[in-house]
Order: sequence, then C-alpha cells, then structure tokens
Amino acid sequence: MAKKENVKRELIIKFWLADDLWLAMQVLKMKGFEAHINDKKRSGFVVYYGKQGMYGDGIVLRGKKEELWTCPCKTWFNSEADRDEYLQKIYSAITSELFGDIYDGKPRFGEACRMRNDSKEPWEEGYFLAETKFKDKPFILTRGKNDKDNAKLYAFCEPIRKRMPITEQVGEIITYKWKED
Repeated sequence: MAKKENVKRELIIKFWLADDLWLAMQVLKMKGFEAHINDKKRSGFVVYYGKQGMYGDGIVLRGKKEELWTCPCKTWFNSEADRDEYLQKIYSAITSELFGDIYDGKPRFGEACRMRNDSKEPWEEGYFLAETKFKDKPFILTRGKNDKDNAKLYAFCEPIRKRMPITEQVGEIITYKWKED
C-alpha cells in the first residue's frame, strides 16, 4: 500500500475593497484541507464547507459545488470602518482558526511561550527569560503573562509563534497568502 503524503495547508484569498462600501472575496487557492472536508468545520468564524460567502457571523470559504469554489462573493457594509473591521476579523480568524500557533523550536529571550512542570498540568502562558539549573536539574525561567515582576521555574517551555500570511496590496485589491511551513 502506498504511503499517504501529508499535504501542507495553503490558502490564498483576494479581497476587493470597493468605493461603494462593498467587499468582495475570491478564494484563489485552497490546498491541504481535503482531509478535513469530511469533518465539515462548522464552528468558529471561519467555516470551509457550506454555502460559500461572507456573513455577519463568519465566512464560508468553499461552497458545496466544486466548480464554484473560486467564484467571487460580495457583501455590503454601512461604512468603510465596518467593512475594514470585518476584513480584519476575517484575517485574524483565518490566521488563528485554520493555521494556528506553532509550538516548536527553542524560545528566545522575551518571546511569548507556554510552560508547565508536568504533562498532566495545563499550559500557562508567559515570556521566556532564560535556561538555568536548580539543584542540578535544568529549568526554564519565565515570567507570567500578567506577572510582570514575578519569575518562575518550569520544566517544559515552548515558544508560541504565529503563522502570519504574506500580504500584497495593489490599490483596493488585497491578497492574503497563508501557508504551513
């Protein structure tokens, strides 16, 4: 039996900010989501299978008919501020919901991280300060997200790195390209 190749996700969407308060969206490329189509992501702001379009409570990236997957859709807003806020919400939601955070590598000084002492404990978030030893055991020195002055020792620490899209803007056309590493 042939080994199934792990396809990395890639998403390219073009938005057009029209002068008359319209926002148009066209999905140019959506790769690596095929394995997830069966679970039909229906929660969160971004849904990738349903009636394609932009709605007040979210967006649907793919319609039910494959031949319509790259067709543009549009929606109207009461003001440019509302339209721009909605576009920012799309950008943030796709970045966090579909591409998420990366938890690998070694954290750098001052970098956001998640840490814990035992695999049964929930992760806490904070900032990496240094690696150190305590009673001849290696530990990670961090400070909590809300504890600006308190440093703590943890056994496990991973950096939190965001997968940010490449953004290209030409006039009123904005193209976002998300890609897994």
